[in-house]
Amino acid sequence: MWAAGKVDDRVRQGLVKVTNGQLSAGPAAIMMSADPTAGLKLDLAAAMASPADAKALESFAKANLGMLGMAAQARASPSSSTRSRSGPQETSCGSMSTSTWTRSIS
Repeated sequence: MWAAGKVDDRVRQGLVKVTNGQLSAGPAAIMMSADPTAGLKLDLAAAMASPADAKALESFAKANLGMLGMAAQARASPSSSTRSRSGPQETSCGSMSTSTWTRSIS
């Protein structure tokens, strides 16, 4: 399953506020995919206006994904699941930079 879309201006501005101004602008678009074939693999990508914003979003995500991961692990049975996470990855295409996060639960 996948989805892609343009991010509403209110959400873009809200992300700038949540990051305490670390971003000059929120993502222009987001792309998501989920693969439930062997557990659950989630991918999320955000198209940022600049490499600096992509790096700032990556830093923000790294700092906050740990807490989300701990919450998810607390809810799952430790004996019946394995988890892997690849950290944020940054790519550039023209004038847009994309940060991508992958989360797998199986």
